[in-house]
Amino acid sequence: AFDKAIDANAAFADPYLDRAHLYLVEHKTEQAVAVLKKGAIAVPNDFRAPMAAAALLGNAGKYQEAMALYDDMLIRNPGLDVAANNLAEMIADYQFNDSVALEKARQTAERFSGTTNPVLLDTLAWVYFRQGNLPLAQTVIERALEQGSSVSPQVHYHYGAILMKSGKTDAAKAELQKAVVEGNSYPGLEEAKKMLSRQ
Repeated sequence: AFDKAIDANAAFADPYLDRAHLYLVEHKTEQAVAVLKKGAIAVPNDFRAPMAAAALLGNAGKYQEAMALYDDMLIRNPGLDVAANNLAEMIADYQFNDSVALEKARQTAERFSGTTNPVLLDTLAWVYFRQGNLPLAQTVIERALEQGSSVSPQVHYHYGAILMKSGKTDAAKAELQKAVVEGNSYPGLEEAKKMLSRQ
């Protein structure tokens, strides 16, 4: 039924999303991504399909393809904060040796400078860190930590890395210990463990 709807270029996203889910149950990630990309073209104003495709590509280590999807979403909807966040974070995690890409990440993430969302503030802080702007990175990430909600281990890793680079070793170690809690997985976890083991 989903295939028939997709073959007919259904103008709503659900058949593409549901078919992709079935592919994922069968561990067929490439086919899931392909059908989600088809959905992104068929239903350009619904961003669920391209967001799901970009997430799958990122998980598979295909960062350039994922970033291209986030770029396309932002061209079509510049106010899409989740795409802006994911694009900036992916650049800061995987393309941080590229100064041009990092500057793009900064321009993309600075929209979050006035937010109270700790996830978005963390991304902005991480981009500043990658650019070597440690004072601003620390200021922003401390705002993220002040929001009152529990933050992810990844935020503690980012804060620990910022503190370590700033020479605040004891405070960095305390943050890194919060970052390596068992059962968590995120970009940078292995680096957090390495940093902690060197202390």
